[in-house]
Amino acid sequence: MYLILDACPKDLLKIVNLEALFMLTFFTKNPALSIIGIVFGTLVLWPVLHNLSSENDFDLFMMAAQKWKLQEPVYKNAIIHGRFYYYSPLFVTLLQPFLWLSDFQTETTSIFAGYAWSIITAKAFWSVFNLYILYYFIGELNQRLQFESRQTRNWFWGLALFLCYRWVFLNLWHSQLTLFLLWAMYHSALPKHKNIYSQWWSIIAGINIKIVPGLWLLKMGFEKKLEEIAWICAGFILLLFIPIFFFPSGYVIEETMEWVQRINPFKSQHVITLGEGGFIDVASLVVKYFTRVTLENEPTVALADWGLTPIFWVSQIMRVLILGGILFLWKLILKSKVYEPSLLIFALFSMGIPLIFPHQRDYSLAFLIPAVLYLVYAYVTQLYWMNTVLSALTFVSLVLMGNVLFFEIFSYEMRVWLIGVRLQGLGALMFYLCFGAFVFDYCRDTRLTDKPENDQSYLR
Repeated sequence: MYLILDACPKDLLKIVNLEALFMLTFFTKNPALSIIGIVFGTLVLWPVLHNLSSENDFDLFMMAAQKWKLQEPVYKNAIIHGRFYYYSPLFVTLLQPFLWLSDFQTETTSIFAGYAWSIITAKAFWSVFNLYILYYFIGELNQRLQFESRQTRNWFWGLALFLCYRWVFLNLWHSQLTLFLLWAMYHSALPKHKNIYSQWWSIIAGINIKIVPGLWLLKMGFEKKLEEIAWICAGFILLLFIPIFFFPSGYVIEETMEWVQRINPFKSQHVITLGEGGFIDVASLVVKYFTRVTLENEPTVALADWGLTPIFWVSQIMRVLILGGILFLWKLILKSKVYEPSLLIFALFSMGIPLIFPHQRDYSLAFLIPAVLYLVYAYVTQLYWMNTVLSALTFVSLVLMGNVLFFEIFSYEMRVWLIGVRLQGLGALMFYLCFGAFVFDYCRDTRLTDKPENDQSYLR
């Protein structure tokens, strides 16, 4: 351990300290809960340490930041291994301070083997932030959810952390942004803040970096919250112009327009969504199962061989159906007496992101965490019992997504096959249907618990 700390930047010490704080959250007079916290905290530290010394998606972000620094095209061509940069100009601008260390390398004999300090420091900073997000969500759940007994609380945390660990693992292992985007939505959507500025700043930043939290604006539009939407749009535009203060305006505007084109969901590259493989959104499922387009080493499972036009329209219809289901269930929740309606509504909208938006990979399934947590809570507290068939199908969907059987224990060839047939995407689609059925039955059930008097958040 001392060798690792000696080889790492000071930010890694912050990770260890935050990890200790994270585990101390569970240290109560409850020994079982303390053990759960220690095990989960240790397992979380594993992908963090691996992330610092291995190539992952943050290397792509830093390479894009280097191109941005040199005022080279960032969005036109692939950055590394055929992978493109899809995040905003603001994000590569925020990464610029870490490039000050780009001329410094670690010793080749260290665990980082000649890695640039700029990348290590950036990854360490991002890991610290992700651990804070986990700590934040645990605190939020402790405040929101009520348990009748210590045993019930233990069962909830044990099952919740077990079922959600793989998604946390993937995001920490690959230095991804999904946990941040989930936090950005939640921080603005659920807790009440003092004013409109503190209420919406996190979702403004999230939408600017990656557009997917914008799905929450659709809900706000149906609620006719025009003033809030106007503030968010104004903040979004303001953040778009921040890079102009540090780089030539012509370059920033040109690259911003390229970014807008790159994320345009109607472009052909977002219709035949193959990319470098492994996408799990519904459009990717349609491409995989209804065309013969495939990648090298991936299995072909084509049930038909459709052209570009039918693929486009079927993909859009599936997205509309998924979104329509979410809106229908949202309205049903508002007419019902469900427990923590605001959390259930948030879980619904969050769950739709990895299915609706293009180019979503397995780590984006972390957007399903709120839905899984709600189901686990309903199960351990006997809030609502799903019928046997629905319970079994929900369990199967979790198995298909790798939450029950950790896919990383399989051989490389097996993992390639699992990714190649888009098994996790199929599992996510099945989970969406199962969770939707659960919400529908729960809302219609006549034995629903009364809505707590102090919970008015569902009206927001």
